[in-house]
Amino acid sequence: MSLNINGIKLWSHNNHKRDRLKFVLKNYGVDVLGIQETNCNFRALKASHTLASELRHADDRIRSVEAHNTIEIKNITPYQPGGVAVVVRDEMAGLQLESGKDPKRLGMFAWYSTPDVNGVKTIFVSAYAPCSAKGESTYHQHIERYLQKHHLDTNPKDFFRDSLIEAIVAWRRSRYRVVLMIDANENVLDGSLSKRLAEDDIKMREAVHRAMPRGRGPPTHFRGTRQGNGAIDGIFISDDIELISASYLPFDETLGDHRPVLIDIQMRSVLGKELVKIVHPKARRLNSRIPRHRDKYLQKVKEGFKRNKIEKRLRAVETVATFPPTSEVVDSLEMIDRLIESILLKAEKECRIIYPAHYEFSPEIKSWLDLCHLLRWILRRHQGKRVNQGNLRRFAKRLGHSHLLFAPVEEVVHEYKSAREQAKKLMQDSPYLRKTFLHEKLNDAIDAGRDKEAARVRAELKSEAARKTWRGIKQATKPRGNTSVTRIEVPQSDGQVIEHTTKESIEAAVMQELSTRFGMASGAPICQGALFDLLGVYADTDAAMEILEGTFIPPIDTPPWTIVLLEEIARIWQKMGEGEVSIAVSQEDYQYCWRKVKERTSSSLSGLHFGHYKSIAHDDYLSGLMAKKLTLISTTGSAPDRWARGLSVMLEKIAGVALVTKLRGILLLEADYNQHSKLIFGKRMLDLARKNGLVPEEIYSEKGRTAEDAILQQVLMYDIARMSRRPLLVAQVDAAQCYDRVATAVSSLTLQAFKTPKSSVLTMLRPLHNMEFFLRTGFGQSSTFFGGKHDGKHGLAQGNGAAPPTWQQVSTVMLRAMHRKGHGVDVVCPISKTSSRQIGIFYVDDVNAWAGLGEHDDLMTTSGKGQESINCWGGMLQATGGALKGQKCSVMIHDMVTDGKGNWVYTDKQQKKKQSFGEDEEDELEDLDEWKELKFTVPTEDGDTEAIKILSTDEADQNLGFKTRPDGKWNQQFKQMQERATTWTAQIKSGHIPTRSVWMSYTHQLWSGLRYGLGACSAPLGELASALGSADFYLLSNLGVVRTIKKEWRYLPPSLGGMGLFDLPIETAAATISSFLQHYETNSALGHNLKAAMEHLQVEIGVSDCPFNYDYSVWGILATESWPKALWEKLDNMGIIIDIKYHSIPAPRRKDKTIMQCAVDAGKRDRDLRSINRVRIVQEAFFLSDITSANGKFIEKHLFDDTWCSSEEGLLGKHRSTLDFGREVPTKQDWKVWQSFLRSISSSNLLLEIPLEQWVNPSTRIWRYMYHEEDCLLEVHTDDQINIFEQTSTDRTNVLTWTHSSDTALTGTIPVDIQWLSDEKVKLIRRGQPLQMNNEETEQITFRGRLLKKGGEWMWKNLRGCADDKLNGKCEIVGVDKSLGVVMVAPLEMFPLKSSLSKPKIWQIGQSSFVSPRQPLSHPSSWNLSLGSFTHLLEQEEMEKVMSLFFGTMDLPDHLRKVYFPVEKVERVQDEWLFESYARRKEKVALENWGLENELDAFMACTEWQNKSDLQNFQSSGQEFSTKALRILGRTASRSSSTNQILLCRVVTGRIASAAASSSKKLICHTECIGDDVYRCRGTCLAYPQYIITYTNKAPSGFNYGVSADATNDATQSTSERSPTKECVVCMENPVKYVMVPCGHAALCERCNKPRQLRKLKGKCPECRQAFQRTMMLYGRVVNDE
Repeated sequence: MSLNINGIKLWSHNNHKRDRLKFVLKNYGVDVLGIQETNCNFRALKASHTLASELRHADDRIRSVEAHNTIEIKNITPYQPGGVAVVVRDEMAGLQLESGKDPKRLGMFAWYSTPDVNGVKTIFVSAYAPCSAKGESTYHQHIERYLQKHHLDTNPKDFFRDSLIEAIVAWRRSRYRVVLMIDANENVLDGSLSKRLAEDDIKMREAVHRAMPRGRGPPTHFRGTRQGNGAIDGIFISDDIELISASYLPFDETLGDHRPVLIDIQMRSVLGKELVKIVHPKARRLNSRIPRHRDKYLQKVKEGFKRNKIEKRLRAVETVATFPPTSEVVDSLEMIDRLIESILLKAEKECRIIYPAHYEFSPEIKSWLDLCHLLRWILRRHQGKRVNQGNLRRFAKRLGHSHLLFAPVEEVVHEYKSAREQAKKLMQDSPYLRKTFLHEKLNDAIDAGRDKEAARVRAELKSEAARKTWRGIKQATKPRGNTSVTRIEVPQSDGQVIEHTTKESIEAAVMQELSTRFGMASGAPICQGALFDLLGVYADTDAAMEILEGTFIPPIDTPPWTIVLLEEIARIWQKMGEGEVSIAVSQEDYQYCWRKVKERTSSSLSGLHFGHYKSIAHDDYLSGLMAKKLTLISTTGSAPDRWARGLSVMLEKIAGVALVTKLRGILLLEADYNQHSKLIFGKRMLDLARKNGLVPEEIYSEKGRTAEDAILQQVLMYDIARMSRRPLLVAQVDAAQCYDRVATAVSSLTLQAFKTPKSSVLTMLRPLHNMEFFLRTGFGQSSTFFGGKHDGKHGLAQGNGAAPPTWQQVSTVMLRAMHRKGHGVDVVCPISKTSSRQIGIFYVDDVNAWAGLGEHDDLMTTSGKGQESINCWGGMLQATGGALKGQKCSVMIHDMVTDGKGNWVYTDKQQKKKQSFGEDEEDELEDLDEWKELKFTVPTEDGDTEAIKILSTDEADQNLGFKTRPDGKWNQQFKQMQERATTWTAQIKSGHIPTRSVWMSYTHQLWSGLRYGLGACSAPLGELASALGSADFYLLSNLGVVRTIKKEWRYLPPSLGGMGLFDLPIETAAATISSFLQHYETNSALGHNLKAAMEHLQVEIGVSDCPFNYDYSVWGILATESWPKALWEKLDNMGIIIDIKYHSIPAPRRKDKTIMQCAVDAGKRDRDLRSINRVRIVQEAFFLSDITSANGKFIEKHLFDDTWCSSEEGLLGKHRSTLDFGREVPTKQDWKVWQSFLRSISSSNLLLEIPLEQWVNPSTRIWRYMYHEEDCLLEVHTDDQINIFEQTSTDRTNVLTWTHSSDTALTGTIPVDIQWLSDEKVKLIRRGQPLQMNNEETEQITFRGRLLKKGGEWMWKNLRGCADDKLNGKCEIVGVDKSLGVVMVAPLEMFPLKSSLSKPKIWQIGQSSFVSPRQPLSHPSSWNLSLGSFTHLLEQEEMEKVMSLFFGTMDLPDHLRKVYFPVEKVERVQDEWLFESYARRKEKVALENWGLENELDAFMACTEWQNKSDLQNFQSSGQEFSTKALRILGRTASRSSSTNQILLCRVVTGRIASAAASSSKKLICHTECIGDDVYRCRGTCLAYPQYIITYTNKAPSGFNYGVSADATNDATQSTSERSPTKECVVCMENPVKYVMVPCGHAALCERCNKPRQLRKLKGKCPECRQAFQRTMMLYGRVVNDE
């Protein structure tokens, strides 16, 4: 088509001309459009703002080239006279076209050229000849100024004509064909240009006049006349182009003032070949989402069911249904199925009429279009043409225009023109009218209370808006390729390729390829020979039952791998037990399955698409009948013939690649067959397998697992190998065409082994084996098929709902067999010692098999194990009918060696030193000889092997969409992500979509793809920050953001004034944290590997707690690059805290700590810290107790300057630690730093500055020398036996002699240090204390369990929000709102804590019985009131308790406590009145706290109490209590050798409502921390004096311990005279709220405790400058105590 559009305002939003042109292009099916007089300066628009972007309709393929004056560029607005364009659409746009413009840059013509095919190449040219219009800005004047500037002696018309003719002559001389679309501004029949084009060197004629040679054509300008210029618009074609027809179209005032010119030419004469129009499937009439259509359809179906008595027929079959079925049952079911098929198809035809969707529907437009249709109908009657008078009258009456039936023809013509123009105008506004119509329907539904209809209309509005938005986005970012097959290439054996382009030849070639592909599994051993004779095609014989029962004796010629497979099938059948998969389909099952499916899914050669079954699911009666039919089919195993007909849809995997071997074939099966398969096999069979634990952890296509989990699993495996320095082989051995290459007998045996009834198995497998494969290509659906009953095929077929579960369980059989053969790796946690055997990663056909990772594995043994695993996997695949393809398989080996500098490099890139005379020493990378000798193969189907490639550690093949390298680097993956971002940016730039749509695409397209796999990313923050390069910068302008914006503002969220771009480091951090929290401490293989990686990290850096709790800037240098380390860096850098249950390693001895913590505390950093760590790992030492003597006082000399392996200890066993350490090779410098460090924590004779005390937890060291003191017997433990040494009569003291060996160790032994005097004599050097064998385990009680344990279950009846798993009993109730049933809780730390955690606590949380008004507190049973208020304490047990509390609070040596402060007497207080007062207060606290009270055993200074009246005058209000007796001493003792008394009280702590007369009760706390271990009671009678201790102060004169008397307030001091509150050490403004752990200094306020402020401290306490691990909040007031 050629059209002078007289200007198109591309910059205008309400562009009716553009909308009309889009309609014309689609309505006439225009392939090429030549436009003249665009009047547009395209330079003033965005590069992406083209005619193609404006004229694109829906998902049209469209391209354009525009030309305009680009010489005059100053002061030019978007409007510029002149200009031309060529637009190509549909199949033409899919060709590799070349474009060009006139070389003078005046916009005189533009062109597209087609590729040269069979010697045919065509140029499509659009040209605009200047007219003699006046004015400076006209197109004529543009050319005139150009001629004047270049001093050319011609005029604009001749210049245009000569320039155009010059280009056309050049093309014609090159034998190109030309189509010229032109506004010549002269007659196209006899004008000068037309005469020149008709000459022999060009031979071009105007197409319309060539098709209708009857003189001049009609004028093509609205002011033209036939006698004047006449037709000035035309299309000239060269004489070698075949013209079919040509015509001038009527004037269209919306398009301009020129007639459009339209021609139809033979495509082969233009392109050298025929372009195939893609044949699309027919549109569906039935849509279950539209109630009125669905209801009408269901009504028709019900009528058909009743008319054909379907229910009665089904009941009749049900009474005689058996397995195997009789021929009568088979015939009856087949007849019922055919009847139902015909009923459903007929009902669909009658439920709805489909209209062409050339406009967006609204009633207003429809009424005008109906009027046009009526008027055309009336005009046909006036013309005497035959019409249906009855239908005409009824149609006119329905529209309310019956009067037009009797109107004269002139009036009808006038009305028709008016209606047509009005319809055109309304259609231009059809989107707005459509939206208005839907909003009106929504409002009406809301007003009328029709909620369902309102929801449906609201959903439709939202859906249509989203569809429009995404249509524009996809046009820009996903240009549609020609994915339907319209040509194929078939490779020949000699290397040549034959192309097929016709429907018949394509179908024949594809059928041949698919027939071969689906027949490959027939080569499996189970499908041949004696085994096939015994089992048959479907394995439904007695021999199959013998296989399942384990009694089958295979024929002699059965291959070994087939036997292994059959034996494993038998084991699975036994393990599954007596249960069986249910095959009955209920009405609820049917409705549940169909209501959740996507209706638009393609299926069913018969035409019974998803919409049929989804609609039926809305009716209970029909759903019940359809469910009964499926049950009968599954029970009898008699599938209808319809199920054995499938449609193979052929698609190009890669656009443009038409090799028949590279095509993807999706088999569209019958919808009800597929849904039945998904229900029985995909759900019920797998549920039963999961229940019996028969879904291996290695299968990541299983429910609840993802491909990203598989990627993370592979990353963690490489990390574990890297941290342990052990070899690991990863073989990528993907199964070729897995679904299509499974023998039917193998599928049957596997499904039966998993307890699926044989009838249901045959229901699924028989149709597949007897399938008639029809084809759908770009030419449409084939009329022939291949396959069928006489040419049975194997395989599960892509598109079969049973294929994924069946293949998964076939893989399960093979995986279990590989486990039984001992393949795979053992992943052992180095601390907890839990182990997991894993074969690798299996995700459908993607397989990564692992080998190695053993303690004694090296490169060669790992390679051997890997080859055996590959052979095993390949052999079992062949047993099932599958195979491995060598070109798609590869091997990656992770193996490391030291470089001599303490670092580790990969074996394939080992760094060696090369030195020569006269040259400096230099490093270069060389491959090892061992590496060069490595070769790996896969077994082939012919019994031979095929070599596969070995990838280096710095490369990786694509696996699950990711490139995971053994060296842990992410360069390749980042490059792939960067290319993706760059491609998206380029697509957005070339598209024309609103900024809002760009943001939507950025969020939901680009980043949804870039986020894939980020949860497995182990790249450090530095690499992440630069991973995408400048991609973010270049896309800013598309997002409507100026590029000059600061980088920091790009990634801030909009709520903070930023642009909200996604930051890769932050997105990666979020993804990795999510992955960690999702899988940590789970019982999966991934959870186990994550735990192993965390423990490896912990052992490697040498910390006792979770590594995430430590400062990365200090400790991170010790860790090998890994996923946990990368997560640690992100958490530390971003100040994120993860609260997880992490099992720490407790210090084995008192005053013990980890070696690396000692090094950090000593100020070691960076290189020195790494050196110490290398030696520590070699020595297999974790705590100081691992390198000290048995008595904990000396560092062992043999660990000072040499490895433990070189000592006597190394001869006794392979390890000296219960932990697993990685390999390290320290350098000489490392040993020097190690020795310097040990000297810094010990004296010259290696005596520790702070000796270690008794054992409190199990030791991480393996003690080889154990001594039994009673028997004077020494045990020397080796890995194999225990050697016994005893003291003989001739031995000196502490010398023992070997007597015998034993296998059993004695109990009650202690570790000792010895000196070997000879091979049979040793000498005891030092003796230790008994080892602690077990950790003290505390009972974990859930919060709800803690409540119920106290009694009174009735109180918790309406309790809400009780999070058992989160609170875990580590909190106390502090209040309750009984009306709401809400309990208020606080952590235990809310109650008084010691400010220094390095000293033991002496107060305890009480565990006394529940106290309530119904259960008063009774007097202690030990009371004897007849003895008076004060009773001297005689009971030994009670005395020991009091004395331990008294002396236990003194930080003095044992021998000084009783010397300085001897106790004269201890008296029990047993005053009845005081006890009852205390009991009432305790009862109140218990009630307010719902039964949970806390008691504090605390001391209080007192005066001399001698009588009962003194006790009854006791008031605790304002009293201060302390857990330090010597602090009380400082307040009461003014001189030495004085007698004092001190009270040991039971203080009730907790929160109760204050007694203030207030409408809202205020919760108050009964204790307040006012000093270092000093608390004030703010209530009355909350303390009960239990014991009065009378002691003597015999401390030396001036002795003061703990806190001076001057610095401590007296117990009677008023609140106003208390010491001032301590201020924050950092800001010196706010009160202290946080204490440093472990040094115990109260130093920080709440503001300075923020993560950002804490990082500024660089891990050191601001008071003592010692390293701290964390901070803890203090409750109460901290006073200055200086």
